Amino acid sequence: MAIFGEATLRKNAEVIEAVSQSCLTTGFCLWCQLAFSTYLENATQPHLNNDLQQQLLSGEILGATGLSNPMKSFNDLEKLNLEHTYVDGQLVVSGRMPAVSNIQEDHYFWCDFEA
Repeated sequence: MAIFGEATLRKNAEVIEAVSQSCLTTGFCLWCQLAFSTYLENATQPHLNNDLQQQLLSGEILGATGLSNPMKSFNDLEKLNLEHTYVDGQLVVSGRMPAVSNIQEDHYFWCDFEA
């Protein structure tokens, strides 16, 4: 399902705009969900673009995006705040995301980090 595909981009923007006229916070949350869905849709791992995508679309899980800091760092406006390491074969991302205040242990969050 092409949530943020070329054919639906304008319609999604119109929906976000309409929702935001009533509540900017809700409009922003909708944009976050749509952005996260786009990441899943374009992922190469079947678990992400099939299973997790369907859970997101059904409302079973929440998702968000954390690309403000990476976009700023790519343009030399601030330092990239996240780094990663592997501990016993498990990817561990650490650092700070100062604008993220409501992420919980069972939520999903997409971000970029320094390799």
